[in-house]
Amino acid sequence: KVSEILKNTTFEFISEIEESFKSTEKVKPKNTSEIDEKLAAIENELRQIIDLESKSKINIYAGTNENADLSNFATRPFTFKGYQFNSVEAAFQAMKIEESVPIDIDNSEIMDKLTSKNVTGAQAKSLGRQIKGLDVRDWDRKSSSIMEQLLLASFEQNPKALERLLSTGNAELTHTQDKGKWGREFPKLLMEVRDELRQSKSEVKKVEVQNQNSNSRVSLLSMNYP
Repeated sequence: KVSEILKNTTFEFISEIEESFKSTEKVKPKNTSEIDEKLAAIENELRQIIDLESKSKINIYAGTNENADLSNFATRPFTFKGYQFNSVEAAFQAMKIEESVPIDIDNSEIMDKLTSKNVTGAQAKSLGRQIKGLDVRDWDRKSSSIMEQLLLASFEQNPKALERLLSTGNAELTHTQDKGKWGREFPKLLMEVRDELRQSKSEVKKVEVQNQNSNSRVSLLSMNYP
């Protein structure tokens, strides 16, 4: 990306100088100070671009407090399938019981703890390891889809958290400390949710603007035709 921007910016500058040469019968160089100013501006712009490139990856990991507010351990109260959860992690572990455990196996005590307002993300993860009768194969098939639904619900129901997610722009989100499935799957799903919610928010704004324009026209008509 940087190389493309560098190339395009440089070509723009060269083209500008060539055009200035063509505008005179004789080839006359631009004022030296003007060229120096232009070069300095380009250099400053490129430094900013390179700096942005270096920050284009955002790692999320609660254990090291790296952007922990975007992690599944973050306190982000939301409702899902009739349950109130304190974090995505608590909801994710609870969905194991709902989705992949036979009805006749009792995990009610664990479910009560997972829906508690005081349970932390770390505690929820630990409780998940205590679930009895989990059909691991079935859960592995469903888990990614469920995780995406939970992420979507948690950010939709928490506007400030959504703004924080959208503030990451188009940066690549990572979860590098996790060497298992979720090291890749979690950030991929989170970026998909970010894109979906950004698009949804954009569409809502368009509708609001259209409604405002419509109301303005109605107001003008009512003023002209009492």
